[in-house]
Amino acid sequence: MANGVFIERNGYFVVCDAVQLQNGKWGATAMFERKWDHDHNALVPGMRHNIKAQFDSKNDAIQAALAVAHQRADADDTGL
Repeated sequence: MANGVFIERNGYFVVCDAVQLQNGKWGATAMFERKWDHDHNALVPGMRHNIKAQFDSKNDAIQAALAVAHQRADADDTGL
């Protein structure tokens, strides 16, 4: 089963990932790339946001990453 979810939102491509940590909990990240860059640049810059919380399940981690992705993309606050 995949540990990530791909979305398009407000001019961004976002990959939300979950990774199992050594303690058995789950961590989450959201990786942003501008859609425009995929059409106009050979090298596409990206910005990864690590969610500092730890989660009991992969699903909880993905849901947290999606919430961050929606919030930051909608606010155009991705760091790109």
